[in-house]
Amino acid sequence: MDTKNFRVDWNFRDSYMDFARLEAEETGVLMQIINLIYHYGGEIDNDPQHIGKSCNLRPTKCAKVISSLLNKGEIYLTDQGKIRKKRCDIALRDIQNRREISAKNGKKGSETRWKIQQKQGGTDSYSFFEAMASTNISTDNRTINNTSEDMYSPMKENEREGGYDIESQLTEADISAIRVIYPNLDFQSAMNVYNKHINDNVQKRPKNAGAAFFVWIRKEYS
Repeated sequence: MDTKNFRVDWNFRDSYMDFARLEAEETGVLMQIINLIYHYGGEIDNDPQHIGKSCNLRPTKCAKVISSLLNKGEIYLTDQGKIRKKRCDIALRDIQNRREISAKNGKKGSETRWKIQQKQGGTDSYSFFEAMASTNISTDNRTINNTSEDMYSPMKENEREGGYDIESQLTEADISAIRVIYPNLDFQSAMNVYNKHINDNVQKRPKNAGAAFFVWIRKEYS
């Protein structure tokens, strides 16, 4: 799990009860184990040398403390011998759930902002949003059909000679919109594949380049 922008709630009552029955060295080692679990975003190696170094303990001493924590049920080992703590497991699941919800909400928010921007950008840009909404989503009480023939047109003679180039057909608004929805897309690679499909007659030549290209991206990369 990515540990950037990491936030963990501190359950001080439970921590007080846990630490109250531990020796000072056990408390220190347990705290560092918890910190390491959150730092790495999950289970950690049962490595007394690495853990002991962070606690200023010799490996042999740290190994004994880890064994004591295991006996007291403060931590446990997986089948692979990794160290975990139940409360950390719960916290990490909560963090993952929050991130998934945030990602979904962020995508919805991006699509809404993009729709507003494209409406303000003119009819060509807005038609591209219609294509985005075309996958079983109704817009203005009507369903857009992304396979409609009016999205495509025959290839021109000069395009047959030099080959179709989608990049030359896209507006800045089209490119920006696609990058908002697909921020990790290898744009150049996608355009190369799309051009090849059109030039090899696998894909029809689009009349509305932005709309058709987005529909193709959504189909190929979603």
